[in-house]
Amino acid sequence: MRPRAAGIRVGVDDLGTAAWSEGDVEGARELLEQSLELFLELGDHAPAGGRLTYLGELALESGDPSAARAYYERSVEEYAIAGDESGVLGSTIEVAFIALAQGDVEAALRSYGAVLPRASEQYDLVYFLAGIGAAAAATGRSREAAR
Repeated sequence: MRPRAAGIRVGVDDLGTAAWSEGDVEGARELLEQSLELFLELGDHAPAGGRLTYLGELALESGDPSAARAYYERSVEEYAIAGDESGVLGSTIEVAFIALAQGDVEAALRSYGAVLPRASEQYDLVYFLAGIGAAAAATGRSREAAR
């Protein structure tokens, strides 16, 4: 990696998170998008996944769950390319949560089911099981939800 490119990437990323902390959501989004492009250009997939999760959170804060879901879905892909299992699990929780909130119960169940066997830490497992229970309850399957 070129040192100058790495420094620019980090600087843009820092400016984006600073803008976010100051409440400049649009400025933060633009800067984090630029940072994302630089991470992708340099082949840094795990940090790209992280920027996508930030962008997903910004979209949620802005009241755009569809955009947030798309960002989190892309973050799952980037984390998977990087081999970052924790990132995959965390972003998948967000995808499933948003899908469930949007009433897309089947997509939520697919998301949880796809990674449930890979949930290795108790923390992840609890979230996945709670999500599956919530999705089952949303479909009227209260008995399955309770189990």
